[in-house]
Amino acid sequence: MCAYGSDFPVNAAYGLSGIQVAMTRRNVKIDLTYELYKDFPAEMPEECISLKEALKAHTINAAYQAHLEDITGSIEVGKSAELVVLDSDIENTPPEQIQDIKVLETVFKGKTVCKK
Repeated sequence: MCAYGSDFPVNAAYGLSGIQVAMTRRNVKIDLTYELYKDFPAEMPEECISLKEALKAHTINAAYQAHLEDITGSIEVGKSAELVVLDSDIENTPPEQIQDIKVLETVFKGKTVCKK
């Protein structure tokens, strides 16, 4: 089982930007070198992964790697209930636009800790 990580030279390997990087293998806007490389093609596009794979790598697989899969990493009865509410349907967002999705609410241990 592999948690998300990247050997691709991109700084944003976390959150929504990290999901986009995993799917596109291209720089994202929060990367300081974005303007220099924004029009470059994907580096090794055969290594791009699907949205489902990227989400698993950032959630349940990362929890497994930290030996926390019984506590967090997926939405199940008895788990910590850590999740975000997004302003867009990530499944219908083009991969190159995932970085632009806004987090409307963050829930940690079942309680809203941030709401926009």
